[in-house]
Amino acid sequence: MSRLKNTVVSILLLSIFLLSVSSCRKTSSEEIPKRENTISYYDGGTLENTSTRILYHLDDQLCYYNKITGETAVFCFDPMCRHGDWRTCISLRFELNGLISLYKIKYNEYDNRFYSIRGDKLCSFSFDGSDLKIVYSFGEKGALDEHSAGGSVYNLRIAKNRLYVNIVNAEKGGREIVYYDIDTGKLHNLTENLEGQFYDFWIFEGSLYFEMLHDEEIALYRSDLDMKNICKTEIEGVFGDSLFHQDQSYYVSYREENKQTFADAIMCYDLESGEINKVCSLENEGESNLQPCILAVSDTYVYFIKREPIHIGYEVIRGTIEQHMYNDFSKIYRADLQSGEVTVIFDDPSCEVTEIYFLQNKKVLIKGWFCKYGEGDAEKTDAIFIAEVDENGNFVNMEKLEDPR
Repeated sequence: MSRLKNTVVSILLLSIFLLSVSSCRKTSSEEIPKRENTISYYDGGTLENTSTRILYHLDDQLCYYNKITGETAVFCFDPMCRHGDWRTCISLRFELNGLISLYKIKYNEYDNRFYSIRGDKLCSFSFDGSDLKIVYSFGEKGALDEHSAGGSVYNLRIAKNRLYVNIVNAEKGGREIVYYDIDTGKLHNLTENLEGQFYDFWIFEGSLYFEMLHDEEIALYRSDLDMKNICKTEIEGVFGDSLFHQDQSYYVSYREENKQTFADAIMCYDLESGEINKVCSLENEGESNLQPCILAVSDTYVYFIKREPIHIGYEVIRGTIEQHMYNDFSKIYRADLQSGEVTVIFDDPSCEVTEIYFLQNKKVLIKGWFCKYGEGDAEKTDAIFIAEVDENGNFVNMEKLEDPR
């Protein structure tokens, strides 16, 4: 009897994935209210915006840019702290370990707190850095002052009182999507009874978008935040880093050629109509390792970078070994959403760009690496910059801000 029951349940669950593609489009009752002159940003870096500060990492130390005063500082408000001991200074508690998008700190307006993954623990602290605590531990023992390699919890996304993450299921293999309710203190597994392998996911305007391998095919699916109504979108293959803006999703499409994968174009997927259109082509001249990244989308433009290595010299290590260094992302491109015209709006070999954030007074904050040219003493240091935005939208008069550490 139990076997029959399981079979019936499996059939019901499978039917979820057989919904028509048209049912995945937003209905009129789900229309996203458009907000004019808005800008949406890449979610895979270290920048995190609040009403008064922009948080960022310099190496593994948390710092912030004060949007009111224009000053930078270490994210620690203890006047007696020297910001050098990770066991006592909040600014050193959330090292990146090279996994920026996986362990990024997120700000939640719902309760005015920051959340982050540390090891396999979900942690939180208040707006001023106090009240650091473990919110939930995914089977990992130990206190906050114990290091952990982690590796089983990824991709924190927040929807008001819900903290969504990917977790690795060692028994089943692959990832699952769960959320922790900060109001009730309960964990909910959304995918434990569903077929398929789940990968990255995004939350936008009350919907959850996720990559899933089902019937040997990877595609993008859409559901409500409880994953009760699931449908397949028109996008097949790996979705990659996506940036949602207004009622569209912008992403990079790829093509296979001679057993190599090439970044082909920036695409726009309309969440209402289901239409997919090309914004612009990505010229790569045979370069398969283009590594494009969409930095921001406004109502009229897409801002992006792509890998174009510039040799900045070398440093000498161990007395005799020359280690050559490159600036891979010295240019910022802007594509017009209507015409598809692509313009270089920033080109500075001393700055390797990773992220941007538009400030008021026609300025833009640039996160990246300061590249020092040299024969034997070349170096790249984690840095933050400010540039002006001229009448043509170009980023000019860039200056490196002081390192607050």
